[in-house]
Order: sequence, then structure tokens, then C-alpha cells
Amino acid sequence: MRAYDEDTVLADYIWRHYGQYFTRAEHRASTAVWAERKETAGAADMKERVWRSQRLSEDATVTGLLADGTEAFHRRAALRVLAEHHDEILVNRCPKCERIVCTPKAQQCLWCGYDWHKREPGSAAT
Repeated sequence: MRAYDEDTVLADYIWRHYGQYFTRAEHRASTAVWAERKETAGAADMKERVWRSQRLSEDATVTGLLADGTEAFHRRAALRVLAEHHDEILVNRCPKCERIVCTPKAQQCLWCGYDWHKREPGSAAT
């Protein structure tokens, strides 16, 4: 399991579950981030192919968003969404370790293993 980094986990959580709040340019830039991650994972020339096919280098807004690097963009966009839509976003945290869990409806922490599912009276705990 990877180490817990609050900023990275929060950004990933916002991107996974609240994508509807990102701008069109942020979505286009996230395509570039995705391609870079795929290339890093072994998909040769993925970044170049995606940039070329999507004409991302011709989009000044996208290149501006990515000027400080993909990780900075990823976090900055997530923090913007969180700030602008905080009333609509639930950052679900484990009641025991207070780390961000996988989904807004999760009831088990994959970081510490704590489970807060409601149990029926008389049922055996697992």
C-alpha cells in the first residue's frame, strides 16, 4: 500500500468522485495527465500520441494549466473545485484514523482497516 499523503489523496478523491465540477480545459489537461501516467507505467509514446491527437499543445489554456507540472495542476484544480463547491462535496473520512476513505459512501477504511458498517442486532461481527 502506498504511503498516505493527505494532499495527494484528497486531489485523487476529488478527481474520481466530483469530475462534474471541473472545467472543460481542466478535463482536457487531465487527459494529458492520464497519458503521462500511462507512459510512465510503460505505455510507450502515450503522452506524445495523446497530445498530438487531442491538439493539446495548441490549446493555450491547457498548456497554461500544466505549466507548473502535472501534479501541481492536479492538486490546484482539485482544491479549486473543493473551494467553489464545498457545500456539494463530501470528503468521507474514517472515524478512527481520520484519513480520507475510497468513496463518499465507504464504511470501511483501507488505511487502518476500521469498519463502521451498521450491524444488525445479534449478527456476528467480522
